[in-house]
Amino acid sequence: MDEWFRHYYGRDYAASVESRLTPERTRSEIDFLVSLMGPDGVPRRVADLGAGKGRHAIELKRRGHAVTAVDLNPAFVEAGRRAEPPGVPPVRWVTGDMRQVIPGPYDAVLILFQSFGFFSDNENADLLANWSREIGPGGLFVVDVWNVAALLARWSPSFRLEALPLVVDHQQRWDPDTHRLAIHYTYHSEGTAPREYDASFRLYTRRELTALFKSVGFGEVQCFGSLTGEPYTNRSGRLILVARRTV
Repeated sequence: MDEWFRHYYGRDYAASVESRLTPERTRSEIDFLVSLMGPDGVPRRVADLGAGKGRHAIELKRRGHAVTAVDLNPAFVEAGRRAEPPGVPPVRWVTGDMRQVIPGPYDAVLILFQSFGFFSDNENADLLANWSREIGPGGLFVVDVWNVAALLARWSPSFRLEALPLVVDHQQRWDPDTHRLAIHYTYHSEGTAPREYDASFRLYTRRELTALFKSVGFGEVQCFGSLTGEPYTNRSGRLILVARRTV
């Protein structure tokens, strides 16, 4: 399978989402994630896969947790290192493919902001199984993805998003047999030629993700509609699946 993610997640992508990723949003999301982990103030060992520039990893570290942040893009990893506040032990940064497990143990493994589903069905399942072995009893695996039910309900084959100074055109195609969403992105910015990228996401339903996690030993599975804990419905923009390792 074409490893499109090696080319897409770079400077253009980062600039297109930057305005949405405010410090207030990050703090609210970490408030929710920490509440899932257990009593506030108890240090946890956390792996953040597809961590990007580390907005979640850095906030977790600021609150006293031990964090391993994994991302394929060395420029993102370096930006994360530079963004860490002084006076706290650093995040453990790893430049690498999330399919390669960094030994734990961990109290929580996070795959956030639609960073799951890049690979083939077998590779996606193996990724969950392999990382789940590093999670101790009572630990969590949290996956944050687009809600395919809502996406198909408001389906449009093409649309434009303004993320000034960028404008991003989307041409998308849904394959009902493979459950993959193919998107052709065209990034426009004043004074430069358009840049084009292709992406292919395997989107999982709530039922599919729940079955995957139960197959690798997670007895308790919860679903939410946002990373701040809103209830999940078929109209939720996102599907947050929280799987807890059976004690």
